[in-house]
Order: sequence, then C-alpha cells, then structure tokens
Amino acid sequence: MAQRMTKLISPIEASELLAPGSTVFIQGGIGEPTSLLNALVCNPSAGKNVNFISVMVPGVNNYRPESFHDTATFSTFFVFSELHASFQSGKTRFLPLHYSEIIPYIELLPTIDTVLIQTSPPDSNGQCSLGPTVDFVPALLTRANTVIAEINSAMPHTSGSPSIAYRDIHYAVEACHSLPSIADYKASPETERIARNVVSLIDDGDTLQFGIGNIPDAILSALSSHRGLGIHSGMITKAAATLIDSGVFTGENKAIDSGEHITGFALGDERFYQWAANCKSLKFRPVSYTHDIRIISALKNFVSINSAVQVDLFGQVNAEMVNNRQISGTGGALDFIRGARLSHNGRSIIALPATAAKGSQSRITARLGDQSIVSIPRTDVDYVVTEYGIASLAYKSTAERAEALINIAAPQFRDELAAQFAK
Repeated sequence: MAQRMTKLISPIEASELLAPGSTVFIQGGIGEPTSLLNALVCNPSAGKNVNFISVMVPGVNNYRPESFHDTATFSTFFVFSELHASFQSGKTRFLPLHYSEIIPYIELLPTIDTVLIQTSPPDSNGQCSLGPTVDFVPALLTRANTVIAEINSAMPHTSGSPSIAYRDIHYAVEACHSLPSIADYKASPETERIARNVVSLIDDGDTLQFGIGNIPDAILSALSSHRGLGIHSGMITKAAATLIDSGVFTGENKAIDSGEHITGFALGDERFYQWAANCKSLKFRPVSYTHDIRIISALKNFVSINSAVQVDLFGQVNAEMVNNRQISGTGGALDFIRGARLSHNGRSIIALPATAAKGSQSRITARLGDQSIVSIPRTDVDYVVTEYGIASLAYKSTAERAEALINIAAPQFRDELAAQFAK
C-alpha cells in the first residue's frame, strides 16, 4: 500500500474541507490554530451546519466558533463572557464536565470528522512537536478521520512533549504567528496575605497543583524559602519557572516522576515558552495523565490549590457562577482535590478573597442560593483560606465548619453570617 502524503494547502482551502453536518474539534489554549480559525471567519459558508467542539481557556481563547455561520453550533466546557449571548440562545451547548471526564466524552462521540490543531515544524526525524501544550490532542488524534494541522514556525519543539509524525497529518497549513500570551499578574496586599496563609500549609517536599491568576502567582512567589517541592499540575506559569531555576521545585521527593515537573500546558509569554521548550525536567502530559486520580493519589504529600467564587457555611464551593450567570466551568479542580484526599498526607486548599464588589459582598455566604451552583461538595474540602485566616474543615461537624468559616470572613459580615446560620 502506498504511503499517504501530507498535502500542503492554504488556510482558506483548509476551511473548505469542513463538510456540512460534520463534527470538528478545535484545539484550545495556546495551541489554538489561529490561521485556520481566521480562515473560517473569512469564509462563513465553511461553517454551515458544523458542530464545533473545543476546550477553550477563558481569557486566552476569544474565537466564537458558533459565530462562523448562522447554522453553526458550539459545544464547550467553559462559558466566558463572549459566549453568554449564544449560550442563552442555545447556539452554544455547555457541558458541565470535570476535566478528567472530557476524554471519555471524546471517546464516546459517534465520530470526530476533523480536528484542527497546531504543531511545530517537523524535526530531522519528521516529528512535529505539540509544543508546550498537550491537553486533549493525543486522544483526538486517535479518533479523528481528518487531521488538519497549522504548522507554526513560532511553536517551539519541546523535548518533553508528545509529537505527531508529519506524514500522519492529512493537511498542513504553514503559519508564523506568536502564541497566545498573558500579562504578569500583580499582587495586591490582600492577595499577598492570602498567599502567606496558604504557604503556611505547605511543607518542604510537597507536590503542588495550582491554577492561573493573581492568587496562584502570589502563592508561588511566596515559596522562595521552601525546598524540594514538586509539580503535578494541569498548567504551569512563569512564576513556577523562576522557582524551578532557583531550585525550589526539584521534584526529588516525588514517588513517581521523580525529578520531573509534570503539566498539561504552559501559559505565559514568548520568552517563557522558549524556556519551557529547553527545560529538560519539564514534561507535558495529556489530561488522561495529569488529572488521573490514580496518578495523583500515588504522589505523597500532594497539595491541590484552587480558587472559588463563593464558599457557604457548610463548606460547599461555587467556582463557576455569579448571580445565576455561568462565568466559567467545572474544570479540573475536583479531580485534583479528590486525588489530594487519597494521597498520603495530601491536602486540598480553596483560596479566595473574603469579599467581592469592592468589599460590599461577602464571598463567605450563609448558603449557596438559587443564584449559585455547587462545583465542589462540602465533603471534599480540607481548607478554605482568605486574607483573614485559615478554616480547617476536614473531620469537623457542621457547626464547627460554620464557626471556622465565619472566623475567616471579612469582619463586617461575621455577625450577620452567624445570625443567618443560627436560623
């Protein structure tokens, strides 16, 4: 049988390969194939009756696949501001799945007609690196009928990342554009107090999971005096790079992947992506590995650190809804939290400011009402941290939990919270 040859085409030609009624998965995060998506914007007829699916990252990916054509639809796992109108109209279909459940969802789809991904140019062995971003791509490649890859000369070839043989790409589009980037986060005095409280719960030798934002970056910045820490996380940022270079993160105490820093994707700027490509100890793995509770639980002293919108006095956590409006998704927090609870000496931490709306609203609330949703059950939370202190909830009674949470609420709301709980 003759070997298949990869066909080099233009972005517009690639857009014309999408058949009406097909299912098309778009890579998200920093692997977003922007040349291909721009072609879909410029060629609206290409999206006719297409169901697009993507795991887009709020604040990083801003395309709206359901807008490519009047009859196009979009299935997503996060809802961000640009999607609110189409979510309300039904053109965007939101699936509230844990990150670890997205790959089983992919595997159960009747078909994936086409995947749109981004890779590095092929190396001397004909291998195209997925670069500093893996997530769901390996699972997609095993299911897709057609692989269309944007070969971006700006995508670094990362030794610690999976790759795809150029010959296994059906259609290739050449591109040269920078990867999505984020600005440095600046910590407020409030955020720094939260970070100090969280860091007091972290011991030398722990393995950490953390997210993105002011609080995670402030926590990482406050870890400079720790030693022998490890990383097993869905993502990594520039703040972690500094700690790897300075010897704070070594991974030497990890029971598995010893000496290695495990993550799904990097998020920062161009200089950081080049650093990630050259860091031999940094390994990029798919969600089927990073978010697998069995893998996480094998890491002793595993600490998950996640944020939230609200926590009620029972310890229930809302991480995705504000005033009955979906602003994010379930994400991978509960995967890591449950892995931490199964880890020997593991701990889960929810860190959040005590107030919202410039101090006029308490994020510690008596009960999550009909304007909120439970993202993390009360039975899974070990610690809740604000700038006012630490509430230890594990193995506490309902009344003891409420008392601990009231004590870390903003002082002006404590009496009201106590009275509401007593009703």
